Amino acid sequence: EGERGRDSGRQGMLESLKRIQRVCYEIGSLMDTIGSIGPARGFGMRWDDMAENDREQLEAALGQLEHGLETIERMWIRIADSGRYAKGAGQERKWQQRERRSVQQNLNMARELLADVAELTTGFPCGEHAFVFHRLERRWSIQKVPFDFSESDQPGSEFVAGLKERRKGTVLFTSATLYVDGKLDLFCRELFNDDRASRYFRRTARFDSPFDYPRQVGGAVAAFLPSFSYSSGGERGRPRAVSWKDEVAGTIALLTVAAAGRSLVLFTNTQEMRDIYERVLPVLEGQDIELLLQSGASRSATETFAAVEQSVLMGVNRFWTGVDFPGPTLSQVIVVRLPNPSLGDPLVKHRRQHWDRGTFWNSWYGPTTRLMLRQGFGRLIRRQTDSGVFVLLDPRIVTNRNMQRHAEVLPVGLRPISGSALELARWVTGRLRLQRELQARDLDLVQLYGQMKPLVRA
Repeated sequence: EGERGRDSGRQGMLESLKRIQRVCYEIGSLMDTIGSIGPARGFGMRWDDMAENDREQLEAALGQLEHGLETIERMWIRIADSGRYAKGAGQERKWQQRERRSVQQNLNMARELLADVAELTTGFPCGEHAFVFHRLERRWSIQKVPFDFSESDQPGSEFVAGLKERRKGTVLFTSATLYVDGKLDLFCRELFNDDRASRYFRRTARFDSPFDYPRQVGGAVAAFLPSFSYSSGGERGRPRAVSWKDEVAGTIALLTVAAAGRSLVLFTNTQEMRDIYERVLPVLEGQDIELLLQSGASRSATETFAAVEQSVLMGVNRFWTGVDFPGPTLSQVIVVRLPNPSLGDPLVKHRRQHWDRGTFWNSWYGPTTRLMLRQGFGRLIRRQTDSGVFVLLDPRIVTNRNMQRHAEVLPVGLRPISGSALELARWVTGRLRLQRELQARDLDLVQLYGQMKPLVRA
């Protein structure tokens, strides 16, 4: 009788496994369907901004995916309860232990996936979250991004809610960049979705920097470069963005060779970084300077940059805030573009939609740019013995009335260099006192500038 029961359990298990296999094939087809919906856009698109047909197709596919995962969950429950793993009169056998653990793991995985899909398919549309669909070629992902952190279910949100409701004890926030424009408004806006700092902080204090920035740092802006634009035009009918990349790449190549590496180049766009990397690489290879490119966390790249003085590191995102290179390995920070938040970013678009115009532009967008610019500047000086140059390649900070205010966040002035990249490179070598080193390297900047121009063209 026990054997017949186990045989029956085995047969039920096989039928359930076959059902799971069929559903998995169906889910595979659904994955391909979702991977072909809408245009391929690596930075993502809000569901609100998707074409109606694409959104309906996506919602239908997610509904089918949820139904398929529910079926898989039921089948694993049926297998777990089939009697195949009953101990009977004796002890549980080793094969029973192994299979039972495997069944439980698969059941847990199915439940987690189902919970994730259910979370993504509920509560849309709403102002509290931005639902974002990412697709690049056949790969895709969906995110439910909290608009108000304190009202979300993200890790740490309960802590923030407790701060808002004054249910927490004494909490101290400290950072070199908490204050923007002399106020805590941006910090409170990001944390509490409310810029009234006096509601949350009992006391505030500001302390002067231990660094003598005017002595330790020289600042300059490449006023001779074209302003960034995606509009067509430029030289000989080429897209202006292509011409802009060529000009920027040539300037970066000359400045980094003049400084013998020792440079961190900060970008706001990954594709721009890669395009300019390809243009600059042959120039630096010819000068025996190692060019490093951020890829993910890039631990190996940062370790190499810290150890090899004749190297250049290009990075985005966390490299504006999360790296520390004291000493001569970093003597020059080059910012390619002002770090304005991308208006195409789904969360930025969501904020723009749900905040009034003044709050978005004046209380968040502009201050966020200034915060990032100040944090990028902060990579340069980490000790009282450090020194270097901060170079901005975006002339809009002197030509655009709306962007001129961003310079106020920097602790040094930016000297406009209007002549050429050669004039800027001479200023850099003078400020870093590298004239003798250039002579020892037998490096003629004028000759180098003429030789490298064809190399950095697209």
